[in-house]
Amino acid sequence: MATYPTYYHMPGAVRLVLHVQIVAKVAKAKIFADFFFGQSDTNNDGVIDKAEALAAGISEEQFKAIDANGDGFLTQEEYDDWEEKHHGACNHGA
Repeated sequence: MATYPTYYHMPGAVRLVLHVQIVAKVAKAKIFADFFFGQSDTNNDGVIDKAEALAAGISEEQFKAIDANGDGFLTQEEYDDWEEKHHGACNHGA
């Protein structure tokens, strides 16, 4: 049976490369989420209402799931939290 080195048994340079790749994926996912949110907020009021969400391709079911406080608007924080829970940092071709 083959054994594989754990993260802490890898050389420092390899760990650094892995860490940089992970950080880059997280940053890319956050940039995408911020861009998508900004593009979806067509009236620039800082939130996405149901009409804006539907126009952006967010289904009613997704809207309800993302709208954590149930106020009928999606905030950047709600959207980011939902993205992280459902897609993680490695989404969007990161």
